[in-house]
Amino acid sequence: MQNAFRFGYSLAVAILFVLFVILGIRTFYDEPEGPEHPEERFGFEPFPAGPIFCEPDGRCFNDRTGEELTEEEARQARQEQIEREEESQREFEEFEKERQAFISDERAPYHRNVFIVAQLLGVAAIAVGLYLFRRVEGIPLGLLLGGLGVVIFGWAQAVEDFGEIGMAPLFVTVTIGLAIVLAAGYQFLRLAAPGAKDG
Repeated sequence: MQNAFRFGYSLAVAILFVLFVILGIRTFYDEPEGPEHPEERFGFEPFPAGPIFCEPDGRCFNDRTGEELTEEEARQARQEQIEREEESQREFEEFEKERQAFISDERAPYHRNVFIVAQLLGVAAIAVGLYLFRRVEGIPLGLLLGGLGVVIFGWAQAVEDFGEIGMAPLFVTVTIGLAIVLAAGYQFLRLAAPGAKDG
């Protein structure tokens, strides 16, 4: 019963630590908002003449009402559709340029920074968990699991923009984190091992 309680307490510490980091980042470091999609920006305006469809024999009809169109009405509706398609194409090209600029200038740096902060906090939690090993009950395992959860959260944030962030910042951050965890593990687990003080 006591072991089950300790495990439950550790799990609660882990979950709350992960939520603390995620909500803290979301609260104090807002995620940048990307450009509005053309459909959201401009909406869907109906064609004044209505969309048309034409039969193989050359007769054209209003797709909305089913009424047959005169040759002049069909020509006008076709011209309107062409102009709308060209305008829509220009809007989407402009949106794509804005989106690419947003990814490289705002979203990728944001994800890189969140990744670095999450890695540092996760590694710190793991190091503290190692330090507290055999000193207190329940908390070390919670911090180890919570730190691992925060590290995974950091990777989940960065994975979308690996190409824009570049491998160097990710590699350096992971190398530092690994070095800290290995050094802390060697130091604290060695000292906490049975008979360490006698040796």
